[in-house]
Amino acid sequence: MGATVGGTLAGIEKRPDAYVLMAGYPSLTHAMRHNSDPGAIAFQAPLDALHYVGRATPAKLLFQFAKRDEFITPWDAAAYLQTASGPKELKWYDTDHSLNEEARRDRVEWLGRVLSPP
Repeated sequence: MGATVGGTLAGIEKRPDAYVLMAGYPSLTHAMRHNSDPGAIAFQAPLDALHYVGRATPAKLLFQFAKRDEFITPWDAAAYLQTASGPKELKWYDTDHSLNEEARRDRVEWLGRVLSPP
């Protein structure tokens, strides 16, 4: 659930310069709506990442999603990206929720680039 809570953290914690959010829900309560107690969902809703990720600036954001994800839908990815502040980048991979070696290489390269001193 790292990327799911990572968007919330990005909007609150200003010390990191960059966040990589990999295959996460923008709203855990949206994902839980069919299988959970409505009271628990209402309690957790204020913590959904979509309420915070728009305040991540000045941190840079990299979103990584899988085209064959068993959990995260294209709607989830679009909602997360739409609500996020910039600067932000999006990468899609032809793999499942676990992502793949290409995604790992892209993360390492991106972090090296955005965290390197000018």
